[in-house]
Amino acid sequence: MKDKYLEYTVEQLVEDESFARWIRDTSIQNEREKKNWLEQHPQMQEKMVEASMIIKGLNFKEVDVTQISTPKLWQRIEEDIKQTETGQRSNIRFIYYAAAVAASLLLLITFGVLAPSTTIKSEPGTVVSHLLPDQSSVQLNDDSRIKYRAESFPEDRQINLQGEAFFSVVKGSPFVVETKHGTVEVLGTSFNVFSHDNHFAVQCKTGKVKISAENNDLILTAGQSAHLDEKRMLTRNPAPRNNLTWLEGIYQYENAPLWEVANELERQFDVRINLDENVQEIKYTGFFADDHLDKALQSVFWPLKLRAEQKGKIIMVKSSN
Repeated sequence: MKDKYLEYTVEQLVEDESFARWIRDTSIQNEREKKNWLEQHPQMQEKMVEASMIIKGLNFKEVDVTQISTPKLWQRIEEDIKQTETGQRSNIRFIYYAAAVAASLLLLITFGVLAPSTTIKSEPGTVVSHLLPDQSSVQLNDDSRIKYRAESFPEDRQINLQGEAFFSVVKGSPFVVETKHGTVEVLGTSFNVFSHDNHFAVQCKTGKVKISAENNDLILTAGQSAHLDEKRMLTRNPAPRNNLTWLEGIYQYENAPLWEVANELERQFDVRINLDENVQEIKYTGFFADDHLDKALQSVFWPLKLRAEQKGKIIMVKSSN
């Protein structure tokens, strides 16, 4: 596939989006691929070096376009052009480089960001496994999503999470998971993050994680968990036993309010569960599997002597009395 570049000029290489991504990817595997390709095509050495310098030399910075005026943007473009003038091999190359800088900033004005984000999401009732660019892995529980920038991820490992996910992180630069409730930072470990509605909880399986939420910081080591309590304070506890069985399709609870269990049933089976007010706080200890709705409803409500009546995607739960 890369052999198409053999006939490209430097300008064409810089303009090729897939080539630019290839150059910016500095993973060990990709650097080895570049070296092998150049060994096979030594005549491309000079072109590739020039194109790489241009691509890497562009000063990409994220700008909030609502906070800067058009004249100031053009002033920044002119400053970037002046900075590139020294040391250019030819006027033609300089003009091309300056145009690239200007075009990049104009794209920034149009879109407000410099690189597209990658979004991975799971639908209700599904679990999605995903391999990140740094070879870390993530498993998304149902009705969850992550967003990150693939091109810069090996150097800037930041992920935005909505929902619940289990991360297994390879060692490297700081790995940060941001949610609407708090932030989790690690260097290399495996951990679970739950962030649904007003609930936020983190469990550290291996290694060590740092949690920041509501102006509180907390360090967790393997076997520990933390959650935001009713006063929005981070509270550390021993990790619940079998709390990660959702990775195998099993959801276990110990003395949990029924509304919490019902919320998970809704996410797993894409249904709406209406609990009578007098049963919402009933404590439930047990489990359900995510493979069949009828079995799950029976596992949860029958031991509590509750009746579940289903009409389409609506399930009414009432006391049997």
